[in-house]
Amino acid sequence: EMDQQLLNYKDRAERAEEKAIQTEKELEKIESAYNTLKKTSQKDKDLVQAQYNQLKQTAQQNLIRVGEEYKKSTQQVTALQTELTETTWIYNTKIKFLENRIKRLNEELRSKDTECKKLNQIYESIQQQQTTHTQQQGEGGKFEGGGEEENTKMISV
Repeated sequence: EMDQQLLNYKDRAERAEEKAIQTEKELEKIESAYNTLKKTSQKDKDLVQAQYNQLKQTAQQNLIRVGEEYKKSTQQVTALQTELTETTWIYNTKIKFLENRIKRLNEELRSKDTECKKLNQIYESIQQQQTTHTQQQGEGGKFEGGGEEENTKMISV
């Protein structure tokens, strides 16, 4: 019976040893898979880090470019605002000058119009005097220096 127990222990020991060897092999496979996964994971991690660094660098470059473009645009807007202000001032000055010129010309026109009216009154007065004089000459005869024609010429001159 002891031999039988010994055989049973021996048999159990052999099975345990086989199981231990099998478990050790499985453990080696698991460790190998773990190491492979760890290496792959590190590669993936490195790849993701490289992509992140590239995107970050591109974003920084884009930010710098956008900043420069914004600065240029701001300078252009400022230059255009200055030009617009100067042009507006020039045109406003020209408009004021032209308005003043128009006022002076209107005043001159009124003055000339008044002068023309006075000259027309003088002309009409002279014409009336001439008509009255001619009528008097017809009634009273001829003037001493000659005939009617001469008298008319003197008045028209």
